[in-house]
Amino acid sequence: MGFYLNSRAPYVLYEGETKSRYFIDKTLMLEKIFGFIEEEVDGLYEKYLADTVNPNGKLLDKFWSI
Repeated sequence: MGFYLNSRAPYVLYEGETKSRYFIDKTLMLEKIFGFIEEEVDGLYEKYLADTVNPNGKLLDKFWSI
């Protein structure tokens, strides 16, 4: 994913990937597993992974040890 950041050309490449036949958007799956924290910072809406607790309220230590 980092390959597609910080310039127009990589963005266009990523956009092409998202339109390909085999692209799978895993956003909803990751949100169910990890949960996301959403907040507004300086007028910008940010969404990032909550890395300490899963949606069931259990610590992810067991998940990471698999």
